[in-house]
Amino acid sequence: MLGVIADDFTGASDIASFWLKMA
Repeated sequence: MLGVIADDFTGASDIASFWLKMA
């Protein structure tokens, strides 16, 4: 959940975090 919030803050990190979660 925290990752989602952090991604929302940056925006671009949303893509990176998405792949990190998949990996």
